[in-house]
Amino acid sequence: MRRSSLFGKFVNTAVAAAAALIVSHSTAHAQTAPAPACGVALDKAALSVGVGEANWNINVTSAATCAWSAASDSDWLVVKSTVPAPAVGNGYAKVRAIANTTSPEKRTGHFFVNGVVYTVTQGGCGTSCTGAVATPPPSPSTTCAVTLDKMALTVGVGEANW
Repeated sequence: MRRSSLFGKFVNTAVAAAAALIVSHSTAHAQTAPAPACGVALDKAALSVGVGEANWNINVTSAATCAWSAASDSDWLVVKSTVPAPAVGNGYAKVRAIANTTSPEKRTGHFFVNGVVYTVTQGGCGTSCTGAVATPPPSPSTTCAVTLDKMALTVGVGEANW
C-alpha cells in the first residue's frame, strides 16, 4: 500500500536553517543545512578608561539578518542597551564601566559580542579608594599578646569594684 500524502512538522531552531523533506515510497527523511555563521566585527578590540564612571558605544558591523547580543564577564561592566533593539544587523551596544572605588590597582574585564572579545582596562583608585577594599588576612606567623590585670573576679551582694 502506497501513501498518497505525508503530514508533519519540521522544526529547526537555528536562525537561517534550510530544510528539505524527501519522500521516498513510504519513508520520510529530513535533512538540514547548517545555519550560516553569523559573524560580527567590532570597531575596536580594547579600550582603557579612567578610574571614574565611563559610558561609550561598541560599534557592531554584521549582515543585515544577523542577530547579535552583548554581555560582560564583570559586575563593573554593564551593557545598558543595544541599537537597534533587538540587535540585528549593524548597530551598537551602549555600555558603561562603573567607577572604580574598590580596587587600588587597575582592573580588566571583557564584553562579548557573539563571541568576539572586547577588553576593557580601568584605572585603579590607588590610595583614594572609598569602597570596601579587601585587606589580606594576617600571616600565619603573626602573634597576639593579651595582658590581663586581674585573673579572677568575685562579686558579692552589694557593690562590685574592679
